[in-house]
Amino acid sequence: MGLRNYQKTQMSMLRQGVAAKNLVQMLMSPTGSGKTEVAKAIIKGAHAKGKRAWFIVDGVKLLDQTLTRFMADGITAGAIQSDHPCTDHSLPIQVATIQSLRPRLQSMLAHRPPQLVVIDEAHVLHQAHIELINWCEANGVPVIGLSATPFRRGLGLIFKRLVTCITTKELTEQGFLVPTECYVPSVPSLKGVKTAANGDWIEDELAEVMGDAQIVGDVVSHWKELGENRQTLVFACNVAHSKQLAEAFFNAGVMAAHIDGYMDGDEQDEIIRLYKAGKIKVLCSVAMVAKGFDDPATSCIVLARPTKSLMLHYQMLGRVLRLCPEIGKKFGIIIDHAGNLLRNGKPTDDLPDRLDTGEGDPIDRRKQDQQPEEKKERACPQCKFMYSGLLCPKCGHEVQIKEGVAVANGKLVKLEDRKTVIGPNNKQRIYGELLQYARSKNKKDAWAQYAYQAFMGEPIKREFLSVQPVPTTPEISQWVKGYNVRRAKSKGRERFG
Repeated sequence: MGLRNYQKTQMSMLRQGVAAKNLVQMLMSPTGSGKTEVAKAIIKGAHAKGKRAWFIVDGVKLLDQTLTRFMADGITAGAIQSDHPCTDHSLPIQVATIQSLRPRLQSMLAHRPPQLVVIDEAHVLHQAHIELINWCEANGVPVIGLSATPFRRGLGLIFKRLVTCITTKELTEQGFLVPTECYVPSVPSLKGVKTAANGDWIEDELAEVMGDAQIVGDVVSHWKELGENRQTLVFACNVAHSKQLAEAFFNAGVMAAHIDGYMDGDEQDEIIRLYKAGKIKVLCSVAMVAKGFDDPATSCIVLARPTKSLMLHYQMLGRVLRLCPEIGKKFGIIIDHAGNLLRNGKPTDDLPDRLDTGEGDPIDRRKQDQQPEEKKERACPQCKFMYSGLLCPKCGHEVQIKEGVAVANGKLVKLEDRKTVIGPNNKQRIYGELLQYARSKNKKDAWAQYAYQAFMGEPIKREFLSVQPVPTTPEISQWVKGYNVRRAKSKGRERFG
């Protein structure tokens, strides 16, 4: 199967970049667009010229997945991973986990250096990535990063050129991704939610502050109404919440399971195998399956955790967009109990088309790009032994994970129908927030009126014009950012035809 037209364009743009001495480039392309296919074509071309190429992934599961795809396409590759059956460092093409490459990096660079490096999920960078990129720049070796969400703060200081030529909206219109039906709370509230040092809400504290940041509506009953019998991924606030949701689904007669980073690798593999085989209908996690998890049969996701992160948000949304004609998948369903779609955008909304250089406002509201890790090393509160997991291997102390997430009564509505479910008082509040934004930016009140019409899909009522400005919430602030981007692009198209 040959490359699609936009993939050929991506390859051409990357080659043009290298020819112009832009050695370190980022290819931004939506989840499901076939970034790996482009990478394979580039690596094949390098191999045909007798060059050595490295393809670097973040984790063993992605390594095995990549090796399988390479093999299916006739590419023989070695693995840079401890005790891996495909280990053969003499082969010109190597697939490596960054974790296994790190202690071997200097030796590999000295004896079998690459002449091309491709980094998968390049928005998640480790120190070893940066050391390798620096070496490549110094030695004239091209580096290509792949990401659907390259929004990390300062990423533009590492990758000097962004290549993007296709959007989720265009891929959907062209039939390469499935459309989605989105269901949201009428007006999400995240007042009073504590923020961690990375800019997102504190995972374990979400369970404590959900009185104001509630999960709206019952997760199981909404799924039964909107997504029943669909292969479904559920994203929860924390591990305890994920387990509770899996149990709730199971008690309702649905084959469900929970997965997290504390589990043994074999147990994780078995759960994922059963899910992909359809034996498990609903798989609950915090963020473990948000990136690099490919199962085209997944046709429903449930967002039961708030997030401010555009990266995490669009990584989660991407799990439902892939085509799967084998099951007759015509569209995906997104059931959002946390208001993330209103806060961060729909799958087809415009995304930032620049890399963050660390100057001005950050593209993403998280200061760090890496998602919160579920498997963290910590000191045992009893004996101070450092370990990861829930049970201290030295003294046997068991870590208790906070439980309980408040659920606010409410009915989710189709996103396109929000104007019919937001009451007059809330509509006035929304206009007041837009008015506050307009005046803070020295814009005319008319700007707020036009913005209100764009947000609600209906003209502003005359009686609203006497509304006074009120403080702008993060939800409206984020929507305004997207609105300004869309207006700027529209004006650019009008100016240049």
